[in-house]
Amino acid sequence: MLYLNYLGFRAKNAFIRFIKKENGDTNFISIIIILAIVMVVAAIFIGFREQIVNWVTTTFGQAFGEVQDKGGKK
Repeated sequence: MLYLNYLGFRAKNAFIRFIKKENGDTNFISIIIILAIVMVVAAIFIGFREQIVNWVTTTFGQAFGEVQDKGGKK
C-alpha cells in the first residue's frame, strides 16, 4: 500500500510538472501565428488575384521594356 501511495504521489507530481512546464509553448504559438499570417495572405491573393497578376505583369513589362529601350537585347 505504501508503494502505491508513492507511485500516486510521483504520478501527481509528474502531472503537475507537465502542466506547469512551458518549454515549447512559444514555438507552438509562433507556428500558429505564422500559419494564420500565411492563410490571410493566401486569402488576400485569392481575392485580388486578377489585380495582382495584372500589376505584376505591367510592372515587369515596363521594367523589361525600359531595358530593351536602352539598348538591351530585342
